[in-house]
Amino acid sequence: MAEHKLKELLQRTPNNLPDPATATGLINVPGHGYLLGYGDAVPTDAGTGWGKGCIFVHTDASTLDTTTFTNIGDTSSCNFDAQVNS
Repeated sequence: MAEHKLKELLQRTPNNLPDPATATGLINVPGHGYLLGYGDAVPTDAGTGWGKGCIFVHTDASTLDTTTFTNIGDTSSCNFDAQVNS
């Protein structure tokens, strides 16, 4: 994705989220799924629609180590792991 297209992608962000109760503001890249998201709760493992490498910001985190997560799964079965900050 070209950096100059980021603003356009953010403005076109769809409202049909995989789990509207826990995630908003996602960037959906056709063929790759959702690659950026945020919300009060991290998506549960085995959820669908989250692209491999998706970054999820947990807005209700209690510690720095539970703020940012990466999907190591794929669009058919997500698996978000915390990015440990040292």
